[in-house]
Amino acid sequence: MIQYLMLASAAVTAGAQIAGGIGAAQTAGFDAWQSEFAGRLTGFNIETERKLAMAEASQRSNDRLDIYRQNLSTNIASFAASGRDVGGQDRSVAAFLDRQKEMVGTDVNRIATMAQLNSNKMQAEAMAATAEGLQRAEAIRREGEAAAITGFINAFSTIAGGMYQYNQITTPSGGTQPYTGSSYAPRTSFAPPPRPTYFP
Repeated sequence: MIQYLMLASAAVTAGAQIAGGIGAAQTAGFDAWQSEFAGRLTGFNIETERKLAMAEASQRSNDRLDIYRQNLSTNIASFAASGRDVGGQDRSVAAFLDRQKEMVGTDVNRIATMAQLNSNKMQAEAMAATAEGLQRAEAIRREGEAAAITGFINAFSTIAGGMYQYNQITTPSGGTQPYTGSSYAPRTSFAPPPRPTYFP
């Protein structure tokens, strides 16, 4: 009776080991999905911020150009009101207007350059966040697969150990079993030994 209990206990333990491995794999699958989703979401958020930053930089450039146009109109009106030649004959006026144009060009280029550098940086961060999430997810999946395989291996070892113990209990060890068959019959008569043959 005890051998059957031991075998049943091994089966229950093996089943628990298999279930534990499968459960660990399922949990790892969910965790991997969460990690991958988190990485993609972070990358998406950074990419969205990058596009917004580019749009804001473009708006700053437009605002700077608008201010330049307003100032240009004001300056031309002021020079004209004071009797200065704004058609190019007055070199000081021309130099002033050229300087204002050069300054706005420098400002717009600086805004565009800084925006592009920031865009490249944020784009790299978005890609890195997505890749990191994918790598972490893959590592988690592998851990889950390893846990499932370990569960099956442990279950097989438990069943094998249970079968071994079962055989040890049911099969006596040492000595020979007494003969209980009925085909053996003791000899009650003995024939004389054969006579030797002599050759001349």
